[in-house]
Amino acid sequence: MDQKINARTRIYEVMKLYPGTTDYLLELNICGCSLGEIPGKRSIELTLEDVAKEKNINLEKLLEELNRRI
Repeated sequence: MDQKINARTRIYEVMKLYPGTTDYLLELNICGCSLGEIPGKRSIELTLEDVAKEKNINLEKLLEELNRRI
């Protein structure tokens, strides 16, 4: 399966384009609305890679699960 969602995909794009991923993201406390704690980035700019680093989430597993749900 080709990944449609990748490390550089923005959180808001994932939630907008792939609503089937929203529950999983919320389970990980990722909502795209309150992630402005990364200095120099507005929440709308945050990518999956940004959030995975900030929240200490395995990026590859995150991408695998998100792509499984689309």
